Amino acid sequence: MNRVLLLALAAFVAAGIAALAWFALRPPAAGPEDAEPVAADSARDPAPRAEPVELRESAAPPPAADADALDGRRTATPAPAATSVQSLSGRVMSPSAPLAGAEVVLSAADGSELARARSDAGGQFFLALDAPVENAALLVRAKGYAPAGRIGERVERGQRRNLGLLRLEPGAELSGRVLDANGAPVAGATVELYAPVLAGLPNRAITDARTDRDGRFALTDAPSIELRIEARAAGHGARALDPVQAPTTDLELRLVEERTFRARFVDAATRT
Repeated sequence: MNRVLLLALAAFVAAGIAALAWFALRPPAAGPEDAEPVAADSARDPAPRAEPVELRESAAPPPAADADALDGRRTATPAPAATSVQSLSGRVMSPSAPLAGAEVVLSAADGSELARARSDAGGQFFLALDAPVENAALLVRAKGYAPAGRIGERVERGQRRNLGLLRLEPGAELSGRVLDANGAPVAGATVELYAPVLAGLPNRAITDARTDRDGRFALTDAPSIELRIEARAAGHGARALDPVQAPTTDLELRLVEERTFRARFVDAATRT
């Protein structure tokens, strides 16, 4: 019996020694600070595979913006205005200074208007011509001044002709009355002033006026040259005074009654 107990005790002691030896010889466990860090989602999403990078030549930078464009002030540049091939220019003067606002008209020999302009603050005017002109008439007018003109003007193809200074003098007055055949005043009659030498055309009026209820009229800004006055009214024939010299204030134009004649012409053979 004692022998059995001794064997059991020896076996227990041997087991204890073996256990102590195992604990003493095993490697130490890794602590939290020694553990390799692992991404939270590494188990689910593996790290993406790196793609090769292709090197390309960078594009040239855009041109620098205009300073005005950056400020929002840039405006479109207008296309250059078309210019005529030929032109006529000059400067309108009063007796003492440049004359602004003067009307300048160039007309052809048949009376058709070729060009029209007004003088600027310095008296300068410019007439653009679409074609060369021959024997044209130039008329310059301004309120308070007698008109001035030039006849026989010529501008060749491609020519830019400057007439220099064109002077206007203070105008004179022509006034009077328009009466009918019985000496009664004619109201609303048209009175026109012509200056054939000045205007270059005998059928061009340089100014006009209408009579009041007493038949009176006044034509201002008349030049001091030989003039012609014509008066006409409904129901009356026209009447003209030629020549007339300005200034004159007692002109009288008598209109005759307009008459209508009726006639019938027949063929001698057919009586129709």
